[in-house]
Amino acid sequence: MLMAARGIVKPEEVPAFLHPDFKTSFRSPSQLPGCTAAAELLYQRIIEGKTIAVYGDYDVDGITATAIIYKTLKQLGAKNIQYYIPSRIDEGYGLNADAIDKLKADNVDVIITVDCGITSIEEAEHAKQNGIELLITDHHIPQAVLPDAAVIVHPQLVRYPAVGGPIVSPASLSEEQLAEAKQYPFHLLCGAGVALKVAMRTAEIAAKHSPEKILPPELKREILVFAMLATISDFVLLQDENRALVRTGLALLSKAPVSKGIEALLETAKFNREKKKLDEEFVAYQIAPRLNAVGRLGLAQLAAEILISNDDRRIKDLAVEFDKLNTSRKKLQNELVHQITQQVKEVEDEPAFVIEGIGWHRGIIGIAAGRIAEQFYKPVVVFSRDAMGNESVSVGSARSVTGFNLYEALERCSDLFVRFGGHSAAAGVTIENKNIAEFRERLCDIARREIPEEERVGELFIDGEFPISCFTAKAVHEISDMAPFGSGNPRPVFAARNVSLDNVRMIGMDGSHFSAEFVQGKARIRGVAFNRKHWIEEMQPLDTPLDIAFTVTINDFNGRPELHLLDWQRQ
Repeated sequence: MLMAARGIVKPEEVPAFLHPDFKTSFRSPSQLPGCTAAAELLYQRIIEGKTIAVYGDYDVDGITATAIIYKTLKQLGAKNIQYYIPSRIDEGYGLNADAIDKLKADNVDVIITVDCGITSIEEAEHAKQNGIELLITDHHIPQAVLPDAAVIVHPQLVRYPAVGGPIVSPASLSEEQLAEAKQYPFHLLCGAGVALKVAMRTAEIAAKHSPEKILPPELKREILVFAMLATISDFVLLQDENRALVRTGLALLSKAPVSKGIEALLETAKFNREKKKLDEEFVAYQIAPRLNAVGRLGLAQLAAEILISNDDRRIKDLAVEFDKLNTSRKKLQNELVHQITQQVKEVEDEPAFVIEGIGWHRGIIGIAAGRIAEQFYKPVVVFSRDAMGNESVSVGSARSVTGFNLYEALERCSDLFVRFGGHSAAAGVTIENKNIAEFRERLCDIARREIPEEERVGELFIDGEFPISCFTAKAVHEISDMAPFGSGNPRPVFAARNVSLDNVRMIGMDGSHFSAEFVQGKARIRGVAFNRKHWIEEMQPLDTPLDIAFTVTINDFNGRPELHLLDWQRQ
C-alpha cells in the first residue's frame, strides 16, 4: 500500500526503490548538457596554469558545490585556484559586478559558478568585458535568453534540433519544438549534484590524458557525501538520481568518517555512530542548519573553509563557532517569526502575504517566510528595508505552498523588480521600495485567481488508518526501509481515531514543543509535535478523545516507537 502510494506498483520495481544502486542510477556525466565541454575546458585551463575561481552561493547547496569543484580541480593539478562566496547580507545572491572586479584584481582568468549564474546576463557580459572566461553550472530555472558564457552546464537545458543542434533554454522553444528536443532524463539535480557530475567528468578527462591524475577513493567518497548533504538540504525531489545519491551518501557517512569538516559538525551535533544510524532527518535538522546559519549571518566563506581545510585545529574551532551561530540564528528567527505573525494577523483574509519590516536580518527572512507559509498555508514574501533608511530598495525572500507556482507568479510581476530568481517553491527578490505596494496588490490578485478560497487550507495526505497498537518497533523499522524520505517520497502519514491523551506537557529548552502519551485501548505510545505548544490550550478539555494524523519513528534514546503528531481534530 505504501509503495503504491509512491507509484511503485510492479514487484520488479521494489528492489530498485528500496536499494538503489548509485553506479547504475547516477547517470554518466557525459549525458548532462554542457558537462563534457566544461570538463574539457577546465582541464585545459589547469594544464595552462590559469588562475581559476570557484564562485558559489551562501546556502548548503552552494557551499558544498564550491568544495566539490575546488577540491577536485586542486587534486587534478590546479595550482592557482581560489573560491569566492558572496555575503548574503552585503552582496546578495549570485554573480555580481563588484565581485567580478575583485576577482579580476586577483588576476583570475576563469570563473566557474556553482549553484548560480543561469540568469546572470549582465554579469556575464561584465566578466567578458574584463577578459574573464566564465563557466556556469546551475540548476535554477533558466530564462529564454541565456548568459553569454564559455560553457553552461544545466540539467534543464535541451539540444534543439535533437541531433547536431545547439544547447538552448527550454523557455526559448515552443511546446512543439520542445517535444522534438533532446532532454536530460532527470532535470531536478541540486547545484552540488551538477557540480559532482562536472567534477567526475573532469576527472575522467584528466585520467585519459594523464593516467596518474585520478581522484583518490577517499576524495570520491567525500565529494559524493557533500552532494548528498546538499541534495537533502535543498529539498529537491528524492527520486531517481537524487534518491540513489542520498541513499549512497548516507550509507558511506554512517559507516565511517568521510570528511574532516562534516565529522566536526557531527561531533558538535552529538552524533554517535554506535548508537544511531545517520538518516536524512538528522542531516536536514542538525547538520545543514549549522552550515546554513553561517551563510545566513554573512559568513559563508567560513562554511566553505570547514569543508575544504585540512587543519584539524581550525576545523574544530570553526565547528564550535558554527554551533554558537546556529543558536543565535534560532533566537533571531523566533523573534522575527513573532513580529511577522503580528502583521499577518491584520491581513489574515488576504490570499497571499507581502510583509515588510525595517532592519530585519536579511539572512533570516527566508526561514521566517517559510514558517509563515506553513502556518497559514498561503504564499509569503518578506521584505527587509535598510535600518537607516539609506537604501531605496528592499531585499525579500519568498516561499510558496503546494499548487501555487511562485516563480511563474513573480515572472508576471517582474517589471516591478530590480532582480529576482528561484523556483516554484522559493525565490529571492530585490525591489524598489516604491513598488512594494503595487507588487502586494498584483500578487494577491494572482493568488486569488489561482488558489480558490476553499483550497486555502493545508492538505495532509493520509497513507492509511491503523490502531496505534500496530506501530511496533518491528513495523516502524520496516517503514524506515523506504527512506530516504523527503520531497517526492514523504515519510508515510497515518491516522488513528478515538485516541486519548495523558501526561500532556511542553518540552524543549524554550518550551515550544508539545509532548503527550497517546492512549487507545491498551496501547500507549509517546508522541511529540514540534513548535506546537499552542495545541495544549486548543485541545482543552484534554479528556475528550481525538482523531490524530502522525508519522512514526524510533526514539534515539530508548529505542521505542514514537509518534510525531501532524494534526488532530475532535470526534
